[in-house]
Amino acid sequence: MGGDIIATTKVVIGKKPVKMTVARIIFWFLGRGFQAAAKHDSRIRQEVAEWSPDCSIILKINPRGPVMTVRKVDGKLKYMGSSQPQDLELAIYFKNIEGAIPVLTGQKGLAQAYAEHRFTLRGDIGLGMSVVRCMYLLETYLFPGFITKKILKRVPKKQVSSFKIYLATLFG
Repeated sequence: MGGDIIATTKVVIGKKPVKMTVARIIFWFLGRGFQAAAKHDSRIRQEVAEWSPDCSIILKINPRGPVMTVRKVDGKLKYMGSSQPQDLELAIYFKNIEGAIPVLTGQKGLAQAYAEHRFTLRGDIGLGMSVVRCMYLLETYLFPGFITKKILKRVPKKQVSSFKIYLATLFG
């Protein structure tokens, strides 16, 4: 034993850092995109107008994954980052990163993910349906046509160009 060097490697099981990083990036883009689309698309603006004042909504990947929060502030939708407010009206919890990634990357639609029990919804179901309608519209702007045709039963018409939504997402 004298002189032998023993190397140890710490293996972390269950963390999936690459998938968690991808999910964080997508949540950032999705949250800012939601805010931008609510400003430029009248259908999303109308949905948000019907939500209660100071309405907070989170999307979270359990057990310890990333979080995305949007909140209605002064009648407008605002991306709040990864904060987790106590006064939530709606929470969408993905059961794990494996269930979230196909939805976040456009491989599966929300309806299919719900049918496959990949996430749970806590809060007002009417608000949940409104958020889903907004997400369908948002997916139309953020994903290319070949993906939206695959994950949506009917692809809604765009009111503005995706380029305008992308610019507003990136630069506010």
